Amino acid sequence: MSTKSSVNVAELALTHPDISKRTNLSALALSAAIMLLGILLFLGVFILPDSSSAGAMLLLVVGVGLFFFGLIRLFQKFKQAVYLPTGGVLKEHQLYFDLKELSQLKDLAADSKLCAEVSVKSTHSGNVRMDVALSSDGKFAAVQLLQFVPYVYKPVSNAYYYVGHEATAVSAFVQQCKKHLS
Repeated sequence: MSTKSSVNVAELALTHPDISKRTNLSALALSAAIMLLGILLFLGVFILPDSSSAGAMLLLVVGVGLFFFGLIRLFQKFKQAVYLPTGGVLKEHQLYFDLKELSQLKDLAADSKLCAEVSVKSTHSGNVRMDVALSSDGKFAAVQLLQFVPYVYKPVSNAYYYVGHEATAVSAFVQQCKKHLS
């Protein structure tokens, strides 16, 4: 039941006015370094005296592989969602629950009462999925509930946004759910 839905947690958070996509300079630099290393290894083949040896072929394959790995990584990780007031980077979480918990979760999310003291138990997989986007500093959270209908999770609640103490409570709820699974 780990089928992805068409709704993405990062897209969910990006609808909030205080969330923006920013360039991740460290990921950009690492990807560029990997690509450069791949190019250097590829060019190293032509420096070797015997370019048809097994070592040269290994350099060629590793160089081309590193170049394409860096290129793919560049397109996947060069943007990150950031909560503008504090600069906290958003991280995505997915929690799963039994279907019987859906109405309680909807009420808790709508009333801003998601916290570590809530007695809802998460599972490793389930018919209800909670998508959560949390800022690294715990000052922003976005939550949406989805229900599994054949082959895909469909949204069954609005997107809820929390800032300040409410976001800290949601962060504690997520940590409590993940700790329960361990």
